[in-house]
Amino acid sequence: MRELARGWQDDPNTLAWLKQRAQSDDSYNVRITAVKELARGWHDRPETKDLLIDRSQNDPDEQVRQFAQQALGVAW
Repeated sequence: MRELARGWQDDPNTLAWLKQRAQSDDSYNVRITAVKELARGWHDRPETKDLLIDRSQNDPDEQVRQFAQQALGVAW
């Protein structure tokens, strides 16, 4: 996932794919990685901040919520 996010950052499908993984993947590890890559590579987009806020409040896994909160603190 990291390699796709970093190697294909200019492809518009990558952002949509990462957002989808961050919101609905069954694995909390995948959601954490997607949140991390969104915060790293797309921190300048308003929809990224909105997604991180949503994940920090609504993800079913506490670790994902905490990581999204940390990412918000670093990037914004």
